[in-house]
Amino acid sequence: MKIGLFCVYFGSFPKYFPLFLLSAKRNSNFKFYIYTDNAEVWDLPENVEIIKCSFSDIKRRLQSLFQFPIKLQNPYKLNDYKPVYGQLFLDKLSAHTHWGYFDIDIILGDLGLFATNEDLQKYDKIGSRGHLTIFKNTPQNRLAYLNDTTSKSFTFKEAFTTGAALHFDEMWGINEIYQRLEYSYKDESAMRDNSYYDASPKYFALKAVNLLEQNVPTIFTWNEGDLVARSEGLKKKFGYIHLQKRPMTIEIGNSDVESFFISQDGFVQQEITEQRIETLLHGQSNVWPDGNVKHLAKYFFKTIVSGEQFAKIKRKVKR
Repeated sequence: MKIGLFCVYFGSFPKYFPLFLLSAKRNSNFKFYIYTDNAEVWDLPENVEIIKCSFSDIKRRLQSLFQFPIKLQNPYKLNDYKPVYGQLFLDKLSAHTHWGYFDIDIILGDLGLFATNEDLQKYDKIGSRGHLTIFKNTPQNRLAYLNDTTSKSFTFKEAFTTGAALHFDEMWGINEIYQRLEYSYKDESAMRDNSYYDASPKYFALKAVNLLEQNVPTIFTWNEGDLVARSEGLKKKFGYIHLQKRPMTIEIGNSDVESFFISQDGFVQQEITEQRIETLLHGQSNVWPDGNVKHLAKYFFKTIVSGEQFAKIKRKVKR
């Protein structure tokens, strides 16, 4: 299997982008395409390609696919257009059995845990979240977003003619299309598949949004491509961790390291020992540096500005 994953990102990359590249290098059957205006020079592994472009370039290419005027006023709104990437970047897909989209605020472990060879053969779509979703490379899957959803969610035309973020790339759009139609779909949320760790932006300690039984402070070790979660009574490998734009410090001198820790606020290059794991675990705090109330106020303000809260209200009205 050869999977091509696409990310369109404008502006400065996260400080830990070199560590993303290091983790991507370990997943050689995945090719990562990043479309960006970022002008920095990076030491790229063979399976990562950066394509320079502007936001207006991508907007123009997307508009050319539709007969109606689309609304795309800022890069954040591109999330709603992710299901179109199989059509938008068709020129890159001839070498791939699968395509998909990803975010760069992630650190990868073994992605074979998230999408096994059996999964790739069996399912048209793997994953329900916008930070990593994979499709079989077929015309049916590249154009699946054109199907109407049920009344619970938004159609592609509603999503693409609305300025607010409507989560069309996941639960309020493409997911319901695959649930309703005769597509084979691995919904890891419904199946309680815990192959990835989605770190909640509401807590300073690393707690998972998607794993209720693991809503406890956790740290991670990354060692030669293996991403392992450690908490009280837990030692488990994950396919990747999504950091949700969490501010992180970096105490790593060489981006080509073989191992490091991921704590609640940063990356640390130290020898991985049980004693160090215990120290980091017990040193985690539930309180954000700027205070929980202030942090949550900023978090919910951002969801209002992005249109997420508006979308929730609109979706309830539709139902």
